[in-house]
Amino acid sequence: MLTHAKWIACEEFASPIVRRCFTAKKITSAKLYITGLGYFSAYLNGIAVTDRRFMPAQTDYHPRDTSEFTYPIHDRRHYRIYYLCFDVTHLINEGENTLDILLGNGWYRQTLRKAEGDMCYGGELLARYALHVISESGDEVIASDGSESYGCSPILESDLFRGERIDLRRTVEFTHRVKTVRLDVPLVLQDCPPDRTVQEISPVLIDSQGDTCLYDAGVNITGVVAVTTDSSGSGEIRLSFAENLNPDRTDLDPSSAGEQLQEDIFRHGGGSHTFVPQFVFHCFRYFKISGDFSSLKVLVIHTDVLPISDFTSDSPALNWLYRAFQRTLLNNLHGSIPSDCPHRERLGYTGDGQLTAEAAMYCFDMSRAYRKWILDIFDGQGESGHIQHTAPLQGGGGGPACWGGAAVVLPYQYYRFYGDRDFLASLYPGIVRWIGYTRSLREDGLIVREEEGGWCLGDWGSATSPAIDPAFVNTAYFAYLLTYAARLAETLDRPEDAQTFLHYREEAIQAVHARYFDPLTGNYCGNVQFANIFALTVGLGDERTAEQLCRAVDESRDILDIGIVAMDLLIYWLFRHGEADRALRAIELLTEPMRRSGATTVWEYPYHQQASNCHHMFCGMVRSIFSELLGIRLSLDGGITFAPEHRLPAGVSFVRGSTVIRGRRVTSEMRRESDGIQVKQTVSDYCAAGGEIDNM
Repeated sequence: MLTHAKWIACEEFASPIVRRCFTAKKITSAKLYITGLGYFSAYLNGIAVTDRRFMPAQTDYHPRDTSEFTYPIHDRRHYRIYYLCFDVTHLINEGENTLDILLGNGWYRQTLRKAEGDMCYGGELLARYALHVISESGDEVIASDGSESYGCSPILESDLFRGERIDLRRTVEFTHRVKTVRLDVPLVLQDCPPDRTVQEISPVLIDSQGDTCLYDAGVNITGVVAVTTDSSGSGEIRLSFAENLNPDRTDLDPSSAGEQLQEDIFRHGGGSHTFVPQFVFHCFRYFKISGDFSSLKVLVIHTDVLPISDFTSDSPALNWLYRAFQRTLLNNLHGSIPSDCPHRERLGYTGDGQLTAEAAMYCFDMSRAYRKWILDIFDGQGESGHIQHTAPLQGGGGGPACWGGAAVVLPYQYYRFYGDRDFLASLYPGIVRWIGYTRSLREDGLIVREEEGGWCLGDWGSATSPAIDPAFVNTAYFAYLLTYAARLAETLDRPEDAQTFLHYREEAIQAVHARYFDPLTGNYCGNVQFANIFALTVGLGDERTAEQLCRAVDESRDILDIGIVAMDLLIYWLFRHGEADRALRAIELLTEPMRRSGATTVWEYPYHQQASNCHHMFCGMVRSIFSELLGIRLSLDGGITFAPEHRLPAGVSFVRGSTVIRGRRVTSEMRRESDGIQVKQTVSDYCAAGGEIDNM
């Protein structure tokens, strides 16, 4: 339907509003096909057509200059722009009507954030729409054609990282005429779950000084504060946001969000008004407000995915980790993109995302969200096979295996949980290209580089500076991923490819062993920062290697000096090899500072609160709560089995949890009784009572 429409552009204003007036006869149905760059909201006769936020979902929209990015971009990428379709029959009047489209910068015209490079795609905000009306006299399509007018909305400033400035004293005057532009990028119907307000919170007042009040939302969230004022005179309301308070709890400490001060400013000329920012969200637990207001509420906003799991135990550490991971992931889920943090960077890092994908699929129905993000990942893949470190591409650094490996991990886990052989087959050529690209980075069998001029990280996020040789991490982890790739090849009836991948795996394993194994101690890389786990994961090492790994857990006191990839592999390996007590100890060591502080989300660096307080990169280990502790095992073809041994740590007497896998509710419960551990495990049919339904 949008083939009838043209792209229309607005040359001025931070947030222009476009108007199209039209006449309608008595209609029987009407559908609006629409998109905008960056974000848009649409209104028919003053009524919003949907409660969705941040439309369309972010993509790498179209080619742009990436020469100034901090990390080099050499690849020619693929592009897409999503559009949406809404049934608007009930919103159209017989006679005169108006369609208004409010545009916001979003990611498209992001001019302030420069840390990873220039994120701006263009200086003009764009819209494109087609209204298909069916009446008794026939069909009519009212499409964007350049006849529209536009003016400046009350949104005077709008920046995803900083906030919005809204001035209701400004009168909208539709005195400017749009121009038409050409943009040759595929338009694709958006079918991922939308962002929307999913919860309202009444915050608690914790301090006030004059007309300034300090509030606590109770938990760390992403969203905005809606403010109502009922003032007889004009005034200004100013809000600022932070994850932390200063030591005496009298003001905000915004340092965890980096250099971006999250702030909204509302101005009015008197009367009753409710202010809600349109095109921004903030990450915060605490906020400060100054000015004359009558009421306020916190609106929690993120991609609306369906929770499908539950977990409880008598372990404070396990309970906290499960709940904190869920909140951390949701706070980072916008536009169906799992970002690293929802304030300072907001980037869909392929490293963070691949580590927590399995855990996320145990906890939520991520089928449509991850399908979208997987397409973002492969859209960024060039002909060389290289996978970008962020998807959609917004700069950022990483490494060839623990970041680029998302090209294997995401398709593998997606197929396990959701099936869809056709989707997997469409991704397979990209998987093969990534494997070939990664092998091209080797010297003496070891992966020693990535893109010229960029980083080549191994593991990341340890309490002290990374100390494991990145070549060791990348080569061992590449071998680990080649097992996944071989299984996918078998699934797609490509046995020769599977054998080739297993041969590559053996080559990588032998190179790691020859370069890094110490025959005198049985260690790899001296087991610094738990390096032995990378070797043990791919079947290397001997009894001494495992003993040294376990001893490192035992000898860790206040700090578990480990990176994000090693932590995930460590917890999985310990549970699977009968070391449940040590697995729980490692989890307790890593989470104890956050639990002690009252944190409700997982920190970027578990021993450093001043960095991001909402980072999920250490949360890959949550998968082991389901697959190892509860013993809910899932094969590549979707088959469900339960672990034969009971992996209940000595200090835990009760665990219970469930998840939904391919339409089946799977429940596992274990209790320590006087006569031993009692186990109850069931599989039953599941039908979601509700969930997301698209308005199409």
